[in-house]
Amino acid sequence: MMIQPELLLKYGATVKDVHKGEIIYREGEQSVFYLQLKTGLVKWVHIDEEGKEFIHEMLAQGDSIGESPLFGNHLYDVTAVAEENSTLYRLKYSAFQQLLEEHPAVHFDFTSLLSRRLHMKLLLA
Repeated sequence: MMIQPELLLKYGATVKDVHKGEIIYREGEQSVFYLQLKTGLVKWVHIDEEGKEFIHEMLAQGDSIGESPLFGNHLYDVTAVAEENSTLYRLKYSAFQQLLEEHPAVHFDFTSLLSRRLHMKLLLA
């Protein structure tokens, strides 16, 4: 799901560049930002005790990254790694919440995205 960049910037989003191989967030960390990929490629991975990497999903331009922990004050359940040099929009949770409240269509699209991702997670479990 892609929220229009102009709308993200209007609510105070910042733009952050990340380099190939850079960790955007780690499994177990607290989520404080809505993240959306402006350019590049990011992978969601789980790294087991032996250091083996399991790729959950590859995310591309326009995809949101790691948004589900924002709701309910949960921790990230995967690690996000830049697969190539990438650029992200970062919007603080409080501003993201305000954006959703003031834009019902975006809120509906976002809820639909969460539902699809939950469904896929259940299928893979």
